[in-house]
Amino acid sequence: MTAPVKVTKVGHVGIKVNDLSRHGEFYTDTWGLGLTEEDRGTLYLRAEEPTHHVLALYEDTPDANVVDHLGLQVRDRDDLERAAEELARRGLEVLTPPGPSSEPGQTRAMRFRDVAGQVVELYCEPEQVRDEYGPRPVKPTKLSHVVLHVPNIDEAVAMYRDVLGFREIDWNGHWMAFLNCNADHHSLALVAAEEPKLHHVAFEVHDWMDLAKGIYNLGEHHVPRVWGPGRHGAGNNVFSYFWDLDKNVIEYTCEVDQVDDSYQPKVWEPASGQPDWWCAYPPPPQMNNR
Repeated sequence: MTAPVKVTKVGHVGIKVNDLSRHGEFYTDTWGLGLTEEDRGTLYLRAEEPTHHVLALYEDTPDANVVDHLGLQVRDRDDLERAAEELARRGLEVLTPPGPSSEPGQTRAMRFRDVAGQVVELYCEPEQVRDEYGPRPVKPTKLSHVVLHVPNIDEAVAMYRDVLGFREIDWNGHWMAFLNCNADHHSLALVAAEEPKLHHVAFEVHDWMDLAKGIYNLGEHHVPRVWGPGRHGAGNNVFSYFWDLDKNVIEYTCEVDQVDDSYQPKVWEPASGQPDWWCAYPPPPQMNNR
């Protein structure tokens, strides 16, 4: 079955933070993003790729789920219309119908709640921003992937696959699904858990040397390192995980596998080396929250 909509990119994520000013400084001066725009208590931050923003920070009091919304780029306006029709047919809540975007960085958008209750924004015609935003010790090149906790992983995978056109690319056992929408091995992953919330957000850097520089720079700024460096099995990417100021887990990553239709999906069963081929040390409990 061909999905009525095709997501082409996981373009941005919006998260709620306790102190907007401090988080803005952290994500620009320390993490390496650039400020594109500030509007109504929101900061829109970009990476090196010429996209308006990859991260939106909202000043709010976060609850268990800090995700304001997940931003998914689709092909065109027709995709937005088809999405609204199909989501309504399935009984999912359409929060804002297709129309002019209420936020900067894209021309048209719509929002709905997915099967886990997470707010998802579909958008098209993104704004390109090509200005340099100044030197940083390390500059992320783009948003690599977002990982979310979901209460019913099979139901969530089915929705993202059958409605939005993601491909099931790999699984870790039956508790973590990797979803593919372009050449990157995965751009979205879902983890089985009791309630919907953020697992982590990953930002790609140029190479392992930039990742090493990032580890050093964050260490100099006393940013807690949660896990890594290491190399994952699924995706084969090099990684290192950290906490931001609110203890949201964020990741530097590089060397993500590039795949096409010839790639054979795989189930990675729990075994030594598969979460981290380098086997430096096992992931902490919060990274295996199932």
